[in-house]
Amino acid sequence: MKYMAPEIVKTGSEKILHGKHVDVWALGVSIYNMLSNDFPFHGRTIPELQQALLNDEPDLSKAGELTPILGGILQKSIDQRTTVKDLITHPWLTENGANSISLDLSLISSELIEEDYDTFSQKVSLLIRWETDKKC
Repeated sequence: MKYMAPEIVKTGSEKILHGKHVDVWALGVSIYNMLSNDFPFHGRTIPELQQALLNDEPDLSKAGELTPILGGILQKSIDQRTTVKDLITHPWLTENGANSISLDLSLISSELIEEDYDTFSQKVSLLIRWETDKKC
């Protein structure tokens, strides 16, 4: 729940939204957690956490030089959120351009995809099973 993007909370339905914007958000929460040993949004209950996701701003005081990029990743508006392309060309990740990251962006969905929870769950289960089988 703590990695859930605001656009998922806003749907209020049994549909699951996923795509690169949601993945970028989850990455931002992960980076935030690694930097601060905490999560950017808090609530004692699920509804409180959902309200925090929709209304609060993260405290980026511990982000140091990552403040601008983390602030972009944790933008509540999908249109203003940092994109995967922005991330892989960011000076912090490329060591000011010394090391480029190659990624075929055509392989990444460019839009949010909405599907039923059951369909999404089946895909996740299959992926987990495939990863487990691959390790054996």
